[in-house]
Amino acid sequence: AGPPPGMTPVHLRAPALPVPETPVERPAAPPSPAERLRQLRPATDSADSSLASRGWAAYARGDIHAAGALLTEAAREPDARPWVHYALGFARLAESDVAGAARAWERVRSAAPDFNPVYFDLADAYLQGADTQASVRVLRAAQQRWPADPDVHNALGVVQLRRGALDDAVESFQQAVTVAPSDPAGYFNLGRARQIRYLQSRRYNAA
Repeated sequence: AGPPPGMTPVHLRAPALPVPETPVERPAAPPSPAERLRQLRPATDSADSSLASRGWAAYARGDIHAAGALLTEAAREPDARPWVHYALGFARLAESDVAGAARAWERVRSAAPDFNPVYFDLADAYLQGADTQASVRVLRAAQQRWPADPDVHNALGVVQLRRGALDDAVESFQQAVTVAPSDPAGYFNLGRARQIRYLQSRRYNAA
C-alpha cells in the first residue's frame, strides 16, 4: 500500500523536485513510503492489531484523519518502536504539518541512526518548511555516515542550490561523480550547477 493520491512527500531522490533551475535527475523514483517503512518495521509487527498498525492501515486507505489520531496515540506509548514514529511522520506530512513530520522523523533518526531513508525524508521536510539550514545539517550527517552514497551528495547539492551556495553545490555534485563514475545523474547535476554558476557570474560581470 502507498500514500493517498497527491500526498506523497517530495523526495530528494525523485526526478521532480520543484526548485527552479535545480539539476535533479534520477533514473528511477525512490521507494514508496510503504516500502521504506517495511525496511524499518519488524516482520512480527506487520500483522498485529495494535494502534500503530491500525493507524498505518488507515493511512494506506487514505483516511488521514484517523491515521493521524491513531498513530499519535501509538507514538505516545513508552515502548513505541521507531517505525511507529516514522509512520506518524508520513501522516503529519499528509495533513500539511511539516514541522510535526520533522519532529517525528528526528525521533526515528535518533533511535535508528543507520536507517538511511529517514535522512532524505527529514531533509525533504525541512526543505518544504523553508529551513534549508536544517536540511543541510541532516544531509551532512548522512554524508559522514554514507560517504560512498551518490544520492546523499546529489541531495545535498540540490539543497545548496536552493540556498544559493553554488560553489558548495558544485563540490557536492563533484563528490557524487567521484563515488559513482558510472551514474549519469551526477554528471548531469554537476554540469547544470556549473552552468548556473557561469550564468550568474556573467550577469554579475555585466552589471
